[in-house]
Amino acid sequence: MREALAGAYSGNPSLNASRAELRATQESVPQARAGARPSASVQARASAIGRGEPPRAGGVDGAVERPGPRSAAGR
Repeated sequence: MREALAGAYSGNPSLNASRAELRATQESVPQARAGARPSASVQARASAIGRGEPPRAGGVDGAVERPGPRSAAGR
């Protein structure tokens, strides 16, 4: 009996269309909720001015390379 019902449900074009419509509706719910949620952004800036060091530029990921130790002759 279960096999007969499963076959009837899976092969029914009306049910398949209704399932597709339900899936489309369910997928739109999180998108609608996302538009109603608050958003936030953060910006930061750092400077080495005033510490006796030249300013350094960071990469895209914010990584900053520090110069190695200077020799006594280079100071």
